[in-house]
Amino acid sequence: MRLPGWYWLSSVVAVLAACGAGAEQAHNLTEELRDASAQAACPARLEGRGKCEGSQCGFQLTLPTLTLQLPQQLGNMEQVLKEVRALKEAVDSLKKSCQDCKLQADDHGDPGGDGAGPAGDARVQELESQVNKLSSELKDAKDELQGLQGRLETLHLVNMNNMEHYVDDKVANLTFVVNSLDGKCSKCPGQESTQSQPVQHLIYKDCSDYYMIGKRSSETYRVTPDHRNSSFLVYCDMETMGGGWTVLQARLDGSTNFTRYWKDYKAGFGNLEREFWLGNDKIHLLTKSKEMILRIDLEDFKGLKLYALYDEFYVANEFLKYRLHIGNYNGTAGDALRFSKYYNHDLKFFTTPDRDNDRYPYGNCGLYYSSDLSIESSGSGSVTVQNIECDCCRIDTAQGTSILQSVKSQKLHVQTKGGNVNCLGTIYGNIDIHASRQSTVTVDKLQGSCVNISTEDGMLKVKYLYTESSFLTSAAGDIALGNVHGNITLQSKMGNITVDSSSGCLKASSHQGAIDVYVSQLGEVALTSQEGAITIKAPPSLQAYLRLSGIEVVVDPEAHVQEMAKEHEGGSVTVTGLMNQASRSERWINAVAPKGTVSFKHQSWFQSLKLQD
Repeated sequence: MRLPGWYWLSSVVAVLAACGAGAEQAHNLTEELRDASAQAACPARLEGRGKCEGSQCGFQLTLPTLTLQLPQQLGNMEQVLKEVRALKEAVDSLKKSCQDCKLQADDHGDPGGDGAGPAGDARVQELESQVNKLSSELKDAKDELQGLQGRLETLHLVNMNNMEHYVDDKVANLTFVVNSLDGKCSKCPGQESTQSQPVQHLIYKDCSDYYMIGKRSSETYRVTPDHRNSSFLVYCDMETMGGGWTVLQARLDGSTNFTRYWKDYKAGFGNLEREFWLGNDKIHLLTKSKEMILRIDLEDFKGLKLYALYDEFYVANEFLKYRLHIGNYNGTAGDALRFSKYYNHDLKFFTTPDRDNDRYPYGNCGLYYSSDLSIESSGSGSVTVQNIECDCCRIDTAQGTSILQSVKSQKLHVQTKGGNVNCLGTIYGNIDIHASRQSTVTVDKLQGSCVNISTEDGMLKVKYLYTESSFLTSAAGDIALGNVHGNITLQSKMGNITVDSSSGCLKASSHQGAIDVYVSQLGEVALTSQEGAITIKAPPSLQAYLRLSGIEVVVDPEAHVQEMAKEHEGGSVTVTGLMNQASRSERWINAVAPKGTVSFKHQSWFQSLKLQD
């Protein structure tokens, strides 16, 4: 057997270290070996080779063959060592792979890593299989949960309905018992016996009851859907689809803000003659007293009318969050209350910005569907807004033109620093328009509760103005109005004021400009021009008390002014009189022009038409 190299070299070194003496020691060793070989034939020999040089001499050592007896298992030592080396290399490779996986997992935030080699792939496949299995089980559990939730909701609604009917029946029974006991009460001692006369009370539960007794005028009526609750006023539509409709909501011109909280929708708000919400408590009583149908009428800016009709309509009480129930749909507007699986309002609760009762997971629908619009334009950029309805609209431009067409807004604010404002079609709502410098404002038709318009040097022109209260001013520009209705206040410092037709209360004043007004229907008219002239035109049928004062007062003889009187004071003339026996306190025209002429002219309604474009 051949020993490993490292074992053989160490033996040689040991031997050499033992033989590293000088020549004398080597000679002695040779002699000793010779003696030993003579005594025991030992094949080990040490012989000198060559000459000695200094302290160094050359020798040759001859060793005998060494034979050792080792166990049989050591015969495969070399193969074992090869396998050990291979295993060591495999272990090192695995360590490196694991280290790489760990680094990769740290980078991606995945402590599990992706594995390495075939073993890693198998692990990944196993994990994917487990994930797929869990996903499938999760989907099954989710489907089952949705099914149970649907059943639970159905049972909940049924129980709530039963509870509501139960409570109503109990209240009705108690009311009947109280009334019966009240009728059985004994008379007070000593009270004279009188025969009580039965009093018949007519109770109208809704507008259809009024229609049945012959009422055909669309106006407000008092109804009592439930005699255990107080009566209240409703607006009855006696014309649409045969008449007898109780109006729950009306939106006409955007003058009322409908972005409100729970308590407002509970009690109701607005004006029954204009825009309003009747109130959830009242709607509940109305729909509870009878089987109701719901009709929704819509009209766009161009006059196109559509409707939606539901053959069942019921609103629960506040305890049930005013839950809505609607029946089958018919009409031309489309089924907006139930047009898809995920947008179905049937059996859903009422939601306001402060009470989130809807099932929308990402927010509050009552708050989400309120609408605001805000536009700002710098430089000469123009803005066009058309066919839109919003709760609050704000438009602010620098030099560009603002064009508004068919806009409805609870609050409309338009401001420009140098551009013009053009309003086409009809603009509804509470309106504020402010134009600076030479900017002009031109409007086809404004309709709302409150209107404020102002210009600096530019012209202000409105063809039709229907409002409860309006305030229009211009510093140096003219104010030209067509038909105006309501309480109107006009002010101009240097410009002229013209009104083609006024119905209602009109106040107009100018410092240097002239005033020209046609009064068609009178409330109160007050006109003042410090330095300009005033011209008033009126139809012959107008009833008015006149008080006209100026440097000169001219009254048309065809005006037929009775009891006319003239007074001169301080260089001015004051004329008073009556038209068509008018009251001196209710309807009057007061015109004052300290430095100008006041003219009162007769003009028929037909003649006034030429002033209207």
